[in-house]
Amino acid sequence: MWYVVLTWVYKTFRKTY
Repeated sequence: MWYVVLTWVYKTFRKTY
C-alpha cells in the first residue's frame, strides 16, 4: 500500500506549508 503512505506524506506536506 504505497499509495496510503504517499497520501499521508502529501497531506502532511500540505499541512506543513
